[in-house]
Amino acid sequence: GKIYVATRNDCFEIRARILEIEHEEEHEEEHEEEHEEEHEHEGELPAFLYAPLVGWSQNSTLTAIDASTGTILWEFNMPTVYWAAGVTISGGVIYALDFSGILHMVDADTGEEIDTVDFGAPGTAGVTIASAANGEMMLFVVTGGEETVRPTDGIITAFALQGGGGPQGFSPTITYASIAIAIISTVFVMFIMFRKR
Repeated sequence: GKIYVATRNDCFEIRARILEIEHEEEHEEEHEEEHEEEHEHEGELPAFLYAPLVGWSQNSTLTAIDASTGTILWEFNMPTVYWAAGVTISGGVIYALDFSGILHMVDADTGEEIDTVDFGAPGTAGVTIASAANGEMMLFVVTGGEETVRPTDGIITAFALQGGGGPQGFSPTITYASIAIAIISTVFVMFIMFRKR
C-alpha cells in the first residue's frame, strides 16, 4: 500500500503584538442636566500575528510513500500552499485542492498531473466523493467562504466522474458547465460587493 501526504512548505514567523482596541460605553453624567453620553475608552489586547517571510517560497508538496518500507515513491510540487485538509483518492486519482482554489488531479501511481481546475476562490476544505441516486459517482468541491483578504461566498461545485478503467479526470461536459457556473457566481459576488460600496 501507499500513503499520500500533502505538506506545506510555508516559511513564517509568529510576532507578538499589542493590539489597541476601542469600545464605547454609555453612562449617565451627574450634572444639572441628566443625559447619556458615549465615551470611547481605549484598551490593549495581547495578540500573535502570523507573518509569512517575504522572499521565501510558499508552496506545497504531495508525497507518495511506500507503507511497508517508508521509501518515497514520488513527489508532486504544488506552486501554492495546501490548506489543512486531507487528500482524496479514488479510481487511481488523487484530488488535492490548494489554498488558491486550484484542484489538482494527480495519477496515484506515477505522480503525474492529469488535470487541474482553477475555481478562483480559496480552497480550505477537502474534496468529497459520493454516489448520486442513479449510481453515478460525483466529486464535490467546496471553495470560497473565506474572509482573510475579502469576504467571499462559499460555493459547492459537483462534478460527474467518468467511468472506465485507469485514472480519469472529469467528464468534459460537466467540467465546462461547472467552470461556467463558478465564473458566473464569482462575477455575481464581485458585482454585489462593488454595489455595496
